[in-house]
Amino acid sequence: MKLQQPTLLNNPTFPWEAERFSRTGQIPALLEVTPEATLVIAINGTEIAAMPRTPGADIEMAVGFAVSEGYVQNFEAVIETRYTPVTGQNGHSAVERVDITAETSAVRLEAGRGLLRLYHANRPGFDAAALQQIDGVSLLPLSSPLVRGADLLDMAETLRRNQVNYERTRGIHAAALFDSGGQMLVMYEDISRHNTVDKVLGWALMNGIPLPQSILLTTGRAGHKMVLKAVRVGLPVLASRSSPSSVAIQLAQALNLTLVGYLAGDQGSLYTHGFRIKF
Repeated sequence: MKLQQPTLLNNPTFPWEAERFSRTGQIPALLEVTPEATLVIAINGTEIAAMPRTPGADIEMAVGFAVSEGYVQNFEAVIETRYTPVTGQNGHSAVERVDITAETSAVRLEAGRGLLRLYHANRPGFDAAALQQIDGVSLLPLSSPLVRGADLLDMAETLRRNQVNYERTRGIHAAALFDSGGQMLVMYEDISRHNTVDKVLGWALMNGIPLPQSILLTTGRAGHKMVLKAVRVGLPVLASRSSPSSVAIQLAQALNLTLVGYLAGDQGSLYTHGFRIKF
C-alpha cells in the first residue's frame, strides 16, 4: 500500500524581533515563534468548529477531528473533503475552511452531548450504563497485540528527536503514531495537543492504517478527550510524555484502554491495562 505523505506545515515558524534578557542586561534577538491561525470545520454544510491551530495538514486534522470526536461515525462514511482558503487583506488567507461531505446516516452533529450529560448527572465512576451515554464509544477488545516496554521508551525518544519545530520555538506540541514494532508511521506538531492527535489520526484513517495494531504517543497531557479519541478509532495504547488526569484514568480503565504517562528517558508510568505491555 502506498501511503500519502504527511502534509508539511505551511509556515514552520513566525519571526519576531524581541529581546533576550538576563540578570545582567538585555540584547536584541530575532526569535522564531509558532504560527497560529483559525481553521473552520464543517460537515454537510454545518460548521461544527472554529479552531486555532498551526497551519498545515488541515484536511487530515478535519477528518481526524470529525471521526475521533464522534461527529462522523467512521471514515468509510466520508464522501468528500474540500479545502478552501478565505482571502483577507493584502491577498493573505485570513481563515481556512475544510468542508466534509459524509453519509447523512453516519453524521451526529450532537456528538459530545453524551459526555456532558454524564458530567451533569455527577455519576461516580464510569459503569457500562454511563458509557452508553457517550456517542461512538464502546469497549476495546482485550485481544490487542502486546508492546515491549523498551520499545515504548524508544518511541518517546524517536518523537523527541523529530520535533524540529519544538527545537526552534519551544511553543508547540507533537503526536506520533507507531506500529507495534516501534516504527514511527507519522508525526505532526501543532500549538494544540488535541490538534496534533487529530492530524495524526486523520492521516492514518485516510491511508488505511490498522489503528487497532498501533500506538499513539503525545507530548501533551492525556486528558479524557484524548482517551475518547483513541477509543473511538480503536487504538489500544495511548502514551504520553506528560501526565493523565484522574477522569482520563477512570475512562481508560472502564474502556479497556492501556494508558501510559510520564514516558521519558528510561522510565514511564503504567496506569491501566498493563497486560498489553511486556518486559
